Amino acid sequence: MKVILLGSFAGNNAGDMVVLESIIHDFIQLTECGIQDTKQSLFRGMGQGMDIELVVPALNEKGIGFLNRVIGNHKHIMITPVPIEKDVKVLVKAVKSLVSEFASADFIYTTAGILFDQKIWNPLYNFVAAYTPFLVWAKKVNPTVRIIGYNVGITSQKRSAGSIVLKKCIGLHDCIYLREEKDEAVLKSLQYKGRIYHSVDNVFGFKSPKAPHNSRKQKKKIYINLTLYGVEDKKQFLHEMIRFVKEMKQNYDIYFFQTSTRDMEPAKIVCERVCIDEKHIIFLGLLGYDRIQELLSDCDVLIGMRMHSIIFALKGGCPVVAIQYSSKVKSLMQTIQLDNWLIGIRDVSAEILAAKVDGIIKQRDAVTKHIYCETERLYLACNKYK
Repeated sequence: MKVILLGSFAGNNAGDMVVLESIIHDFIQLTECGIQDTKQSLFRGMGQGMDIELVVPALNEKGIGFLNRVIGNHKHIMITPVPIEKDVKVLVKAVKSLVSEFASADFIYTTAGILFDQKIWNPLYNFVAAYTPFLVWAKKVNPTVRIIGYNVGITSQKRSAGSIVLKKCIGLHDCIYLREEKDEAVLKSLQYKGRIYHSVDNVFGFKSPKAPHNSRKQKKKIYINLTLYGVEDKKQFLHEMIRFVKEMKQNYDIYFFQTSTRDMEPAKIVCERVCIDEKHIIFLGLLGYDRIQELLSDCDVLIGMRMHSIIFALKGGCPVVAIQYSSKVKSLMQTIQLDNWLIGIRDVSAEILAAKVDGIIKQRDAVTKHIYCETERLYLACNKYK
């Protein structure tokens, strides 16, 4: 059985790599235990003991090493990487390989955000839009191939080209499992005719959430996940973050919990301005889920911006103050019923951040119990379709 996984799996974003790790885990579970519901399962048409070849475009050497750690010596799972680079020769070779792989695929899964309205044809950034011609090709040469949205989000389509590609891409899917219920309205506006299921981000379904635990350290610890993506006044935003860290470092150990290579620079700027060693910047890229959870085990609160940094913390039972750089962060905090700990991107100030942290510390036991109940609910919601 040949399965193609479409995602941003170059190793530059820890959220994407843990999504991939969770998907591989799902396939391992499938080959070992089979599926629960043959009508609604993500894996309808596959089963226990089946040999599965997973074709992963854009997977580079770092990603291959990461997956080898995840899979180990599992006898039923084989990975076929298709490296994609800017080098013309490598790109031409990749295109030829993809033409063959898509033509012979039994299943194609799209993951994460189905379409961004930026860099529409860049396969290293906007992977699903760039692969739409291959999806068309796959359906033409093999009408029985199943194309499935694997717990995806439907991102904005502000530009006309984005809307056109999105409608075509969506229409090729046999069924879509959404990570946010609100995205069903977008699918209907695009006149999507396939089956729609409501799930959650796949990381929520990967391993049971951690039960509440008490922090007994003499000095408490704050992790900060920082990005300038979506920030209009970057200078003012960094100014407030620097003021906040200067104030809080007197009573807390401060670490930067960075999920994306693109976000390393702002963390370095803050560290330099507040005299914190850059060793306090942790890049999560290829660490994997278990190591990330180990790091979170003694964290008292996360100041989170990137969606998956927040999900990692919630799965580890760590309270979160979220900064809404994107609508998906607001939606996540509402889903988990923690939007009282959400700060709008334009409202960020050192004083507001400090007040939110103080509030969480005072209510930490109640907050962690609530987080555990909600993440357990989402864990079950995600896995009911597997």
